[in-house]
Parts: sequence; C-alpha cells; structure tokens
Amino acid sequence: MSAPKILLTILITLMPLIAFADNAGDLKKQIILDQKKLNIMENLPLSDAEADNFWPIYSEYQEQLFALDLTRTKVLTYYVSNYTSLSDEQTLEIMNNMFDLADNRQVIMKKMTIALEEVLPLKKVFRYLQVENNIAAIEQYNLVQKIPLLQ
Repeated sequence: MSAPKILLTILITLMPLIAFADNAGDLKKQIILDQKKLNIMENLPLSDAEADNFWPIYSEYQEQLFALDLTRTKVLTYYVSNYTSLSDEQTLEIMNNMFDLADNRQVIMKKMTIALEEVLPLKKVFRYLQVENNIAAIEQYNLVQKIPLLQ
C-alpha cells in the first residue's frame, strides 16, 4: 500500500476520535501537520527501512517548527492589529522577533539535517530539504499576501 493511502486510511480511522478532540486548535494543528506529511510522502520516496528511521525524526522537528509558526502568528497578529499606529520601539521589537524566528528556524533545520544524515543517504536529505523549503516558501507567499504594509 502506498504511503498516501496509508495516511488516508489512518485519517479515516481517526475521524471518530477527532469528534472528541478537546480543542479545535489541536485538531487544526493535526490537520496542518498531516497535510504537510502527505506532501512529504508524495515527494520523498523512502524504502520501508528509511521510512522507519525518517518519520520519528521528522515528527520531532515538525513539533518544533510548528511552535515557531505559532509564535510567528502571534507576532504577525499583533502587527496586523497595530500596523497603522506602531511606535518605533514596537516596530523594532517586531523586527527583532521576526529575525529571531528566522534564525531559530535555521537552527532547527540544521539540527534536523544532521539527524537525518545519520539515517538517510545525503541525496534524500537534500531532497527532503528542497521539499520542506518549497512548502515553507508557498506558506510564506500566501502569508505575505494577507499582511498589510506598515503605515
């Protein structure tokens, strides 16, 4: 059975559990992470042995990246709510937060790459990074279309 079919089967099996989710945020997070995982599955061919080693590492680091995304969302929500009246101090704080988030993402990706190099051929690690960066670029593009320029 192909990886996308396996994931779809798992999602269908978990649908009754989703109805009992404690919190809509948890459900939304899981949907986002599952969609991303499906994209990775479709674009990163792995043997069974490679998959057994890859997915636990992937899951660990995706949790860290998701936490960064939540922080970024908070910063951008603050910006969008106040962009017409930001002080220089507030603007500097937002800029520093965005630089820190970008730096932290790079640190996480580097650590993940080092971990993946131990379990996958380098070409597959590189391919994964390409897919991950393509997903991030699309997300970034969709996001910037919604963010107004500073007044």
